[in-house]
Amino acid sequence: MTEIKAETLTRVLSKMLGTKIICVDFQTKPLHGGTLGDVQLVTGNAKTTDGGKLPYNIVSKTQRKWERYSDPDSWRREYDLYKSNFGALFSESFRWPECYHVEMNEEENETQIWMEYIDGISGLDLTGDMYERAAEELGRFQGKLYAEQPAFLQHLTNLSKAEYMKNFYLHYRYGIECTIIYAPTIAKSRNTSVKCSSTLTKTQTKFSNVLKSCPSCCATGIFGWQTYSIQTVKPYSSTGIPLGGAI
Repeated sequence: MTEIKAETLTRVLSKMLGTKIICVDFQTKPLHGGTLGDVQLVTGNAKTTDGGKLPYNIVSKTQRKWERYSDPDSWRREYDLYKSNFGALFSESFRWPECYHVEMNEEENETQIWMEYIDGISGLDLTGDMYERAAEELGRFQGKLYAEQPAFLQHLTNLSKAEYMKNFYLHYRYGIECTIIYAPTIAKSRNTSVKCSSTLTKTQTKFSNVLKSCPSCCATGIFGWQTYSIQTVKPYSSTGIPLGGAI
């Protein structure tokens, strides 16, 4: 669990509560639902300059650097979006938790976000009507972005790429990279081939497109840290992946 610093908490609560806080007491409770971040509910009483005590609850989220396939800066995206003006796009019925403070450590490998605590229903407790409402609001939000085309979105540098979901699916479903290197070959047998001297690179190309472009070729790519070959002279490759199927 991440250590909660009283000095930071005091500063954050002064902003959240809208009054000068001079000292706090607190207790923490881990919140479930996250997979990589350290998320804690922080509760207690805050003492004001006039001697009053205000109860509070707030969420502290610490995210350490890690690398997701094809999206290396995803670990800090929440931090970057909260630092931007992205929140101005939301509405009363669809918004994210209010953020009161964000910070990055000196090594730039850990972020901490202090945000509003929202108590509600989640996970398997959601009803069909709740899913329907969420889908409706998401659709409206996407439609708003498409219709208005906010100019500042073009300047956000840490949005995921449009083709990310396709790349993610291919990588984890078939264990392949979406960068496929292939060359015309003369197929000798199921597992061997002779390449010509010129090698072309196709980026983010489906296998079906590769095979259409080069019907007598050996498609060569990367299986994580292994290499593989797919022969067009056989209905299945040595890895068991059907050739020419929809990917």
